[in-house]
Amino acid sequence: MELHLNSCVDSETGASVQCLLSPGSSYISCEGGGEDGRGLCEKIEPCPNQPSCSPDDDNCNASIKWCRQYKIVQAPTNVNSTGLGYIPITNFCLNDKGQFTQEPGVVLDPLGDDRYTKNRTSCRFGDGSLVQRNLTGEYAACGDGVCSTVFAGGYSASEYDPRYRPWYITTKETQKPNWMPPFAFFTLGLGITYSEPIYTIEEETGRQIFAGVIAVDYRCTFRPSNICCHYFSKNVVAQTCCVSCCPFNIQLKISPIF
Repeated sequence: MELHLNSCVDSETGASVQCLLSPGSSYISCEGGGEDGRGLCEKIEPCPNQPSCSPDDDNCNASIKWCRQYKIVQAPTNVNSTGLGYIPITNFCLNDKGQFTQEPGVVLDPLGDDRYTKNRTSCRFGDGSLVQRNLTGEYAACGDGVCSTVFAGGYSASEYDPRYRPWYITTKETQKPNWMPPFAFFTLGLGITYSEPIYTIEEETGRQIFAGVIAVDYRCTFRPSNICCHYFSKNVVAQTCCVSCCPFNIQLKISPIF
């Protein structure tokens, strides 16, 4: 069972606040059958672009990939509060070893070109105050009785769900490894993403169930000498330029299993 705090962090003040979707935000709704005991959509059908197989063609049928069925829904926009919760993705202050920290002067600038300059800064909330807090509180779910983890330097929480990010949608639709053209990352500016689908094997049937996406982000850092990196309006040229010219910060991400 997954473990997460049942509260979010106000990025302006650091106060703990209730995790509620903003009006107009997207969320996932299962199609037909609702959720199973693990919180996964129950209805499973062949993924897009799968072969049509005759019932007696075992090799063909074994190659089919299966996807859980859901749709992306937009929360109402004409309300003050949606009343809908979400599991937060919390952003943390990190040092150059990737460790959680809130010590002033040793935090890596998340938007700096740390590959070359190792930019150091202090972690601050939107009101300018230093981040000086440990994330503790009521947990929404606990597995094996482990509910005591404390994280230093959690400074904001996001309504992030990879299932409606372009790299995830593209990989689910194609069921193939792919490179995304340059696009805006959720938090770290512009870059490109390499993605591959991952699968679980259903014990009862042997079916390959689409379980999510493993991806690597290459964040482009603009430098005056890298003139070609400014041509992001032309996707093909931009991707070539970005790979050949821009220094990268590389981030591995594995989507949740859906």
